[in-house]
Amino acid sequence: MVPNKDYPFWFVYELLKSETPKIISEASGSTFKEISGGRLKQHEVSVPMSTDVMKYNSVFLPLFDKIRQSEEEIDELSQIKSALLNKLF
Repeated sequence: MVPNKDYPFWFVYELLKSETPKIISEASGSTFKEISGGRLKQHEVSVPMSTDVMKYNSVFLPLFDKIRQSEEEIDELSQIKSALLNKLF
């Protein structure tokens, strides 16, 4: 799948994430679930107009940025914690 330039990558990611259970339910196989390319092409997805996605983007992109920054801060603080604990013991 190649995202259209009118749709941000995070939107495509979230859309695919929400569609994954539906796609898996269409897969066959008991040990290893598999879906054919033809079957996957038949899978229909409702995609909003790009203007609506851009409105959504203007609201939620700052939130996604804040989440990313918070995750980076958590990683940094975890490393500091580990370093300090190593110095103590």
